[in-house]
Amino acid sequence: MPNFNDNNLTPLTGFWCLPMGRFTDYDREVLTDIYLPLIGPSAFALYQLLWQKVPNKEIVTDRESHTVLLSELGIDTREFYEARIKLEAMSLIRTYEKHDELGDYLIYQLIEPQSPSQFINDNILSIFLLENIGETQYNKIVAKYSQKLTVLENSHEISKVFSDIYHISSKVNAPPATITESQEGFPQNKRATGPKTESVVNNDLDYELIGNIVARSAKVTREDLTKNQKLINDLHTLYGLNEVNLGNAIAKSTSLITNQIDPVALQNLVEQHYERKVNIGTRVASEPLQKADGNFDKNDPQSVLLYRAKTTSPADFLAEEQHQNNNAPGLVESRALRTMNSRSVLSAPVLNILIHYVLQSSPTLTLPLMETMANDWRRHDVKTPEDALKRIEEHQNRPRGNSRNFNGPKKVEQSTDWSKVKSQQVDNGNEAEAEKKRQEMLRNLRNKGK
Repeated sequence: MPNFNDNNLTPLTGFWCLPMGRFTDYDREVLTDIYLPLIGPSAFALYQLLWQKVPNKEIVTDRESHTVLLSELGIDTREFYEARIKLEAMSLIRTYEKHDELGDYLIYQLIEPQSPSQFINDNILSIFLLENIGETQYNKIVAKYSQKLTVLENSHEISKVFSDIYHISSKVNAPPATITESQEGFPQNKRATGPKTESVVNNDLDYELIGNIVARSAKVTREDLTKNQKLINDLHTLYGLNEVNLGNAIAKSTSLITNQIDPVALQNLVEQHYERKVNIGTRVASEPLQKADGNFDKNDPQSVLLYRAKTTSPADFLAEEQHQNNNAPGLVESRALRTMNSRSVLSAPVLNILIHYVLQSSPTLTLPLMETMANDWRRHDVKTPEDALKRIEEHQNRPRGNSRNFNGPKKVEQSTDWSKVKSQQVDNGNEAEAEKKRQEMLRNLRNKGK
């Protein structure tokens, strides 16, 4: 069976859509407002088309081929694959490969979009959305979907519960066999629970130190710090901030009135800190990412590169690389680096190797090129900076096609030297004779019509 994760998809490969729940008009509105800026138009169109392809009858042998999808979307297999993995990353679909007597085919399990409340309360997703659409548009989405419950303040609920009105004869803890058998056909979790990320477990964060730093200028309780621990861990993972940076950001984002941490303000402060960190011309001191061997060969450029990649954060590494070229990272590079870092596709050392390689052939980082390389490295199981260098070497030494290495004689079209071309003089005599014949022909035609 081919590995469809390696983009071995062909137009003749079959597919089958398996829905989880129903895709409503409200889901479509959420998909447009929240997901579209993150997944792009191709993935947006593919997701909705897959819902339209949900079969009415469960006869898998009547499945269609991917030719239908490619034709209706107007894209090729490569573009289809790129759109599909974006949907997978956002937990909008799950892809399974299977084989039967008709051949190989893919099963697309379709998952409803998360509700706006679930999405905004997921720290990784909300940060990713904020970075891609900006604070103004982000606040508009929050205002559109948030629910104001101030009207319920000082009220007393008098609603009845189920047991107050209804009664059942069977025991809830021991339902009849009919119930248990029917429940097997209904999955427990209907909606997506958020994208799967290979996040690092932040056991290295010293919360005691963070609390002491915060206590210097803000009165934040341990309970409030624990309540926002997931957000703090996510910010540490995405931006590589140490305890001092996080403690100062938490203190600055704490309300002076309630003495509670403002999560939105904290995210904005960290983003601003990261922006300044990336847009400097010299290295900012940071904690080593790994305990790299200090006995590297300083005369070997590759050994030095590996050591720098393992001990420098991506923000500092980019600043160093651009500083060597007498440049400073721009806003486009900052956004590209933040986006790649937030997706957790590559580890920090591998991302540094990618930065180095891109800047060898381009003056700036561009997200499309970085995404292309990252997808290639992921498909070839690049996990370490050594793997990345090996993959680069394989790419550079790959055999070239004849069309690229053809050095034979080229056909040169001989141009016309218009300075040597003499214009022909018009013969007035011939022109008068031709006009005479034309008039005679017209007279003959008129006479025939009489």
